[in-house]
Amino acid sequence: MRITDPRWPAVREAARLLLREENIVVQGPDWIEPELHALGVLMGDRLPSRLHFPSCLPDFDEPLAILRTSTLELLVQCNESEPPLGVVWIPLEARAAWEAIKATAVDLLEAGYPGCVGCAGKEAEQPWDEEANRKRLVKSDVLGP
Repeated sequence: MRITDPRWPAVREAARLLLREENIVVQGPDWIEPELHALGVLMGDRLPSRLHFPSCLPDFDEPLAILRTSTLELLVQCNESEPPLGVVWIPLEARAAWEAIKATAVDLLEAGYPGCVGCAGKEAEQPWDEEANRKRLVKSDVLGP
C-alpha cells in the first residue's frame, strides 16, 4: 500500500497496535492463523523481552478485527461496514487489510519499533485520532459514492 493511500495511516495504527500492545487477539478467516504465527516468530526475534504475542480467533462470519483479549473490546475493524467511532476502521476486505498490516508491521519491526523513538513516524507519538481518519476517508474516493 502506498503512503498516499488514505487508508495508510489506519493501517500503520493497526500495525503499531499489534506490535505495542499485549493481550491482543486477531479475529478473522482461518487462513490468518499461520500468518499471525509467522509474524509472532518475527516479533519474538526482534523483541526478545516480549513474552506475549497476538493470538488468533478464527471466525468465518466476521471481518478481520483486532480485539483486546481481556475484554474483547474491538480496537480495529477491516471491512466496508463502518464501526463505532472509537474503533480504527480500515475499509478493505480481510486479505488485503492483513497484507497491508503485516507488511507495515514488518517494516516497523525492522526500523526498531516499538523500542525506538521516532522510527514509526511523528503520528506514533500522538494519540490516534479516528475522527480525523474518517474525515480523510470521506474526502477521498476509497469509500465510493
